[in-house]
Amino acid sequence: VIKAIIGKIEGRMHFNLKLDQRRALKRVIAQIEKEAYQNLKTARDQVKLDVLAYWDSITPKSEFQFSLFGAQSTNYGTLFFAYEDFLANTIRTKDSAYTSKNNPIKANFSKHFGVPLTDFCWNHDEVELAKLVRHALAHNGARYGPALDAFKTRFVDATGTTAPLLKGEIFNMVNGKIQIMPHNTTYLFGILKERVTKIVEDLA
Repeated sequence: VIKAIIGKIEGRMHFNLKLDQRRALKRVIAQIEKEAYQNLKTARDQVKLDVLAYWDSITPKSEFQFSLFGAQSTNYGTLFFAYEDFLANTIRTKDSAYTSKNNPIKANFSKHFGVPLTDFCWNHDEVELAKLVRHALAHNGARYGPALDAFKTRFVDATGTTAPLLKGEIFNMVNGKIQIMPHNTTYLFGILKERVTKIVEDLA
């Protein structure tokens, strides 16, 4: 920028400045440029963030740990809500006034797109389990309830352990509460992606 300014000043004042004046002007502006660069470098050095040190300082804090835990549960629930919304919008391609508030997805999706596709995309055990887990997160404080007994082999008690089981299809519980981990949400994404893809391909 400063070099460009020098060029413009020289070009516009070429016939108004003597040779020694142009040389003096160049020296002054070059010094200003050097000082500006040094000031910028100093400012950058002063505000340089040590990322690893910052990370190490916040990870032990309970507030940070609880925020991560909350984010995982939110992500899981949001993903399933998005899938429900996708199914509702698919039904609206046949019934523009459809709302899932008082009209179950199961009956309406089956009505318009058949039982086999409905069984795979809504009644399948994997989807049913995700519905129940989402319900526990949203309405039961993440507590394991009787409705989940049909899937009890998918839950393990991790209370007191420092090495929970990290498998996407398995849910860890601590003191009876479901602990959503990143691998659970990744697993659910794969399950739902398979169904969204089939709907799009079958109805294209």
